[in-house]
Amino acid sequence: MNPVEQLVLEYLCRAPFVFANPQYSIKNQMGQEWSCPDFVTLNFREKIVSVVEVSVAASETTLLKRLLECETHWLQPLKVQLAKDSMVTSGWSYQLEIFARRAVCEKLRQEFRSEVKAEFRNLEDLGFYWQWDWPF
Repeated sequence: MNPVEQLVLEYLCRAPFVFANPQYSIKNQMGQEWSCPDFVTLNFREKIVSVVEVSVAASETTLLKRLLECETHWLQPLKVQLAKDSMVTSGWSYQLEIFARRAVCEKLRQEFRSEVKAEFRNLEDLGFYWQWDWPF
């Protein structure tokens, strides 16, 4: 795990009701590893599963392509896997949480068009933990 991912992990786990698993292995229908997002989080208070991606890239192109394929690449297989493993029930919602440079987040907010809920967070805002939004 690189230092930026470590900072994001600390941010994700700032609340005691959030569980984060780094490099969570999403399996395909054959049981083979299909994808490993940077993190998958379970928010037990809000009943939200988040697929989290962290990018320090200066361009949004590659990340946007992955986000536009999120339903088939991450969310659908993850829903099946978590239900099969009895981790969550059908009442849980799913979303994306993207941590990227401010300029990249701004472009992604404009260009990402999907019914999937996505939150874009600026990496530059994570440097000072006393300014974080503490959810409790």
